[in-house]
Amino acid sequence: ADLVRSLQTGNTPRASGSLALHVLEIMEAILRSGETQGSVAIAGDVVQPALLTEEEASSLLA
Repeated sequence: ADLVRSLQTGNTPRASGSLALHVLEIMEAILRSGETQGSVAIAGDVVQPALLTEEEASSLLA
């Protein structure tokens, strides 16, 4: 529903490609940290999507 709304309004979808890439970077860092028993720096950054309003959240459930 959010993707459709973003296409209709021209806004960036909340689950963007850059957010997906960031999640993958974090998952990989967790695996490397477990293998090395040390901390792993995460180089990428991502802009957090704006919070949903009550109306927007309700519309996603419809």
